[in-house]
Amino acid sequence: MDALARLTGDDRFEGEEFADADASGVDLSDKDFTRCTFRRVILPESVWRGVRLEDCEFAGCDLARAKPARLSLRGVAFAACRLTGIEWSGLAANPTVSFTECNLQYSSFIDVNLTATSFHRCRLIETHFVAVRLTDADFNGSELSGATFEGCELKGTDFRKAIGLYLEAAKNRVKGARINPATAMLMATALGFRVSGFDDEPSPPQPPSGRRR
Repeated sequence: MDALARLTGDDRFEGEEFADADASGVDLSDKDFTRCTFRRVILPESVWRGVRLEDCEFAGCDLARAKPARLSLRGVAFAACRLTGIEWSGLAANPTVSFTECNLQYSSFIDVNLTATSFHRCRLIETHFVAVRLTDADFNGSELSGATFEGCELKGTDFRKAIGLYLEAAKNRVKGARINPATAMLMATALGFRVSGFDDEPSPPQPPSGRRR
């Protein structure tokens, strides 16, 4: 039985591997996956409503515009996956998940607890985080150009090696967030500060020195 037939034919899976299958648009609602692996599976616009994933791995998969409402994530890892245009709000409570070298461009996370979630070397351009708990989350090496954060809890969030980050401090709880000097200067200048050595006006030219004859 091929991977697509197995995915649609059963409701509970344990210790299985699904590889090199095209399951575009498949409806997996209310299924249960434990210690399963998905490798190079094509799953754009797939439906994960009420699905339970525990200790599962996704590697090289395409889940663009997937629909994860009420999806339960426990010890789930996404690596080198395409996760663009996904609305991650409405996940089951307290997900435990990691993203490594994934493309999450144009996605949104709304009212989700992502405490200690790692986003390592991910593409998060124009991704939106609204009312998200990101305590101790790690954005090491991730590209955040155009990403927005609003109403987020950022205590202990590590942005030191993030690229293109801009934070509006007044719209988030930023105390304890870790940022790099470039981000700090960008935030300061946006608030109207003139940072010495960063935006100083050039000194006027000086007349040449030397004695007048």
